[in-house]
Amino acid sequence: KNLKYYLARTSHGSSLSRVVHAQLANIINDEKLSWEMYQEALGSDYVDIQGGTTGEGIHSGVMASTVMVTLTNYAGLNLHQDLLELNPQLPKHWKNMNFHTTFRGIKYHFHISHEEINAKADADAVLKINKKNVSLEKNKTITIRL
Repeated sequence: KNLKYYLARTSHGSSLSRVVHAQLANIINDEKLSWEMYQEALGSDYVDIQGGTTGEGIHSGVMASTVMVTLTNYAGLNLHQDLLELNPQLPKHWKNMNFHTTFRGIKYHFHISHEEINAKADADAVLKINKKNVSLEKNKTITIRL
């Protein structure tokens, strides 16, 4: 209710506004709104939504933020706890995604699809996938069916 109230009153004067709204919409499970805001943020420089500012330079803040939305919203990556967490919510029209990240000195590689997650780390590690603890052995890929 609050998101819809403020969204109707937001001017989006900053290209980062759409990133924030994409994240908030994801939190309340409004996949359609999250995707719309994400798409607008992603294309903000390309379509020059600020009306002429792209010629002055790209908006690197919004570019980096769209990467973070991809990781936090769609891969469900959470680095704010003691364990790395993944709770993926891939958009229905995405087939999969791959990414690497480093958390507490351990390098991880993930391949996420709608059916499974493949995870690998360069050291023994424990992480949470869909709220369950999962152990990884150094350099061995595990597959978790979703």
